[in-house]
Amino acid sequence: MHWGFGFGSLGMLLWWLLIIGVIVLAIKGLTNIGSSNQKSYLEPSKDAMEILKERYAKGEITEEEFTKMRRNLLE
Repeated sequence: MHWGFGFGSLGMLLWWLLIIGVIVLAIKGLTNIGSSNQKSYLEPSKDAMEILKERYAKGEITEEEFTKMRRNLLE
């Protein structure tokens, strides 16, 4: 009696490779739960005023631009 369930040796090899592949993908999916993509949701985002102050400190905008943008944000 054959225990290959009609697949033959090659069929059984492919069947076990499929099962192992599904297990590997499941483990990979479970370990990606704490990945960097989800970290961004947990970190507080900067508000507009902080970004504006950083841009001014880096010299990306002038004092006049900073004052005008700050006034717009505070309105």
